[in-house]
Amino acid sequence: MIAPLRRNVVVFAGGGTGGHLYPAIAVARAMPSVQPLFLVPSDRGDEERLDGEFRSVAIESPRIDRGRVLYPARLARAVWRARSVLRDEEAKAVVGLGSYSSVPACLAARSLGLPVYLMAFDAVPGRATRLLTPIAKGIGLGSELARARFPLNAPCRVTGTPLREELRQEPDAAAFGLNPETPTLLVFGGSQGARDLNRRVISGIAASSELDFQVLHISGAEEQQLVSDAYETMGRRAVVKPFLGTATGPASMGAAYALADLVVCRGGASSVAECLALGKPAVFVPYPWHRDGHQARNAQAAARSGAAVVVEQDDLDVACVRGILQRYLVQPSERQRMADLAAAMGRPAAARSMAAHLIETLGDALAEPQVTVELGG
Repeated sequence: MIAPLRRNVVVFAGGGTGGHLYPAIAVARAMPSVQPLFLVPSDRGDEERLDGEFRSVAIESPRIDRGRVLYPARLARAVWRARSVLRDEEAKAVVGLGSYSSVPACLAARSLGLPVYLMAFDAVPGRATRLLTPIAKGIGLGSELARARFPLNAPCRVTGTPLREELRQEPDAAAFGLNPETPTLLVFGGSQGARDLNRRVISGIAASSELDFQVLHISGAEEQQLVSDAYETMGRRAVVKPFLGTATGPASMGAAYALADLVVCRGGASSVAECLALGKPAVFVPYPWHRDGHQARNAQAAARSGAAVVVEQDDLDVACVRGILQRYLVQPSERQRMADLAAAMGRPAAARSMAAHLIETLGDALAEPQVTVELGG
């Protein structure tokens, strides 16, 4: 008789944006001895981002800024639901991904005596991570700057922000119907803040009609028609996509990065890490409405080294965009200089480094999978 395998179920809790979820996916892939289960918020589209690669359970994830009076009761209900999932799955540990939606599962793990590991990718860790630090057995950091935000005795290790392998592709302009000989500007605003970035970049491009370049613009679904119409009106060669998938393929985020000669995007931790690891010159426009200003800090080191440029949104006017295009896109020598500096700063092995730290931290909580054979009749 063959006994069942001892399962090493590790619950990755949180999400809400690709910036929280995609690095966790990269770490999960780097741990073949673990069975990942993603516990995600029920209202943020994370199950679609997982695309069936890993099992997932969606639960309510209350936010304290959406009803402070009722928050304790909603949190208690979410913790109870998370406890049920952890028990049913015989989970060995919980990994918090740094968003408000990680709190219920981490507190549930604590109540069940399970180890908690936290991932913190931003240079300024969010409130959820700061709240959960006292119960964490280990904390993996994406940035050296983040280490100063934790107590000296916090169990931190700087590994870099994990990168999905499918982002590494060969350039294929034909996949987007673009010209391989023409410099390509890649623009995207992420899940937050695309609207203002779209409008400011388009205004600057419209004033740069004499410059020879093409655009690959990831606009967000609500902005696609407006952005497409703007490029058609100005007669600029451009491809506008509402979003791009993460899988390897001709119309994926990896293919877009591969084609890009210059990236203009927000300053999320994942975006910064991806541009550096892929050796892409970048102009980061930090999302201006975060209270802690963490996106600006995410990009500080890259800007100081010359691998990137940081522009505040209020400064991103027509003249600024035009100057960026003239200096950093259409001049090959300047692009190459920035690309070399970016590649030198990148941490392409961050997923393996964080996975190693996680497994080291969990220690005896993870049992080696075993098969027991019972002999005889």
